[in-house]
Amino acid sequence: MLLYCQSGITSGEVADRLLKAGHAKVYSLKGGIAAWMSDQLPVERGKSR
Repeated sequence: MLLYCQSGITSGEVADRLLKAGHAKVYSLKGGIAAWMSDQLPVERGKSR
């Protein structure tokens, strides 16, 4: 399971909780989506409503 948020803080906390609860293969995007976009990595966006 991959979790992400804007900064990576919240997703990291939730990932820790999920791992402690027994879930396996839980990952948090380090630095969040902001770091991902700052590194100019690809982002797909859904259609706007």
